[in-house]
Amino acid sequence: MFRYNDLQRGLNHLCNRNSDGMYMDVDIYIGKAGDVFSSDECTMETAILLIRGHIKIELEGKVYEGIRNSEFFDAASCMHTCCGKKAKIICIDNSEILIQKIENNKVFDTVFYNVSNISRQIFGEGKLAITTKRIVTTIFDDSNAPYSNM
Repeated sequence: MFRYNDLQRGLNHLCNRNSDGMYMDVDIYIGKAGDVFSSDECTMETAILLIRGHIKIELEGKVYEGIRNSEFFDAASCMHTCCGKKAKIICIDNSEILIQKIENNKVFDTVFYNVSNISRQIFGEGKLAITTKRIVTTIFDDSNAPYSNM
């Protein structure tokens, strides 16, 4: 999905909470099969979103798995954690992962979002010869994660 020429294997910083006016850090991790990445930022609320690929996330003694061949057609997988948590991401296949962080010292339970608990709504169907049809995916927002600052 991210086709910037300067993205390299490993962690790529897209924006910084202190200098880009976004109030959050957004990074893209590009991993090859067998790569392992550990989140080292335990002081911030974090969302780990699989854009494309196959990963496993180890956190608090549990293993979560996400597979997504297409960011446009397949359901998302996203790990949402509060501050104080450290996740280990293992790339089973070549993968693109978005890592979003924001300041939030509220403590909440970790949630792994996947097809079973993500909202996908269709809008614009039957209008303008279906040229406006789109699927809108909501992983989490104020309605299901009011404790989040994202």
